[in-house]
Amino acid sequence: MLLTAGCSFVWGDELEGFDNNPPTHQHLTFTHILAEKMGIPYVNLGMCGAGNEQIFRRTIDYLHGDKGDDVTHMVVLWSA
Repeated sequence: MLLTAGCSFVWGDELEGFDNNPPTHQHLTFTHILAEKMGIPYVNLGMCGAGNEQIFRRTIDYLHGDKGDDVTHMVVLWSA
């Protein structure tokens, strides 16, 4: 499984459908496209406005959770 984490870029802010309720843009994110090319499932932890501390904390929490052992690939984009 591919795990991605980061701020609004990872979440897909500004992609078509990002502001729908519920959002319909997931298939346009780089996470989805990369996982599709690799033929594996994914989890996108991206969140608008996330700072590096939050990105780190959410990633570690996920990896220590029930599904952390499923992660085979990970991409973390740090915030400026």
